Amino acid sequence: MPIGSAGGGEIDWAGVTNASLNILGGVGEMIVGGAGEYFSAGTATPVCVPLIIDGGVRVASNSAQLVAYFTGHNAAGNSIAGNTGAWIGKGIDMASGKSFYDYGLGQGVGRATNDFLSFIVTGGTAGTMSNMLSNPTLGNGVWYMSAYGGYTNLLYNDLNPLNK
Repeated sequence: MPIGSAGGGEIDWAGVTNASLNILGGVGEMIVGGAGEYFSAGTATPVCVPLIIDGGVRVASNSAQLVAYFTGHNAAGNSIAGNTGAWIGKGIDMASGKSFYDYGLGQGVGRATNDFLSFIVTGGTAGTMSNMLSNPTLGNGVWYMSAYGGYTNLLYNDLNPLNK
């Protein structure tokens, strides 16, 4: 189905779920980055600002993916890079001759590396789960979902499209 068509293809529910978790993860990254910047009085700027920027990129990119998957444009949804590392990898893939609509090794590795680093910076799942259970607030819940989403993406969704 051409990209400009009205859609109508089968909805990729795994893609919808992944994009939804990544939107939540991006919001979590921005919250964690903003809180870290605020509470560190600017001393954590080298970590917090990139986290905030990547969170914004993640929200925007995965929102576009979500629309593509819901309208049946699964190839377009797969081709949209989901975070800053994936966009860098996609640029490398395209410079080496791949089409924008291909999911290449650069995009997969860039996205996985970005998710892995976000997972480490946000504290992983153990620390955030403990924090959420001891202080069940919305912020701690979003922080936990960000870590969990990054972990599940790293294990499956970032590199799996390379097998297709």
